[in-house]
Amino acid sequence: MRCLKGPGCDDDSPPLDNVFFENLQRHISVYRQIQDAQAACTRCREPADFWCFECEQLLCSKCFEAHQWFLKHEARPLAELRSQSAREFLDGTRKSNNIFCSNPNHRTPALTSLLSLPLQ
Repeated sequence: MRCLKGPGCDDDSPPLDNVFFENLQRHISVYRQIQDAQAACTRCREPADFWCFECEQLLCSKCFEAHQWFLKHEARPLAELRSQSAREFLDGTRKSNNIFCSNPNHRTPALTSLLSLPLQ
């Protein structure tokens, strides 16, 4: 089955046939990095110490301080997240996650459709 791109997606990025599944895979990948102590800061590539549920970014202590100074998001220490099951971690991501188009330029609800529309 093929799906139409969301409104405003007129670039060359491939359409996703299941945004929920793509987000689940990405979150499981992050969870594995956290559990294996291989998580690197999304910004500077240093070893990560925190996970921001709202930005969905791994942060080292230095980047976390800057992040909290400007954004005040819910970020939790990786040491705390390592004690959680995958289900608990995924539940936490679901509470703060907004599921939009995978194109980073299309992160607003007006440009995104969560429904797959069959091609005519």
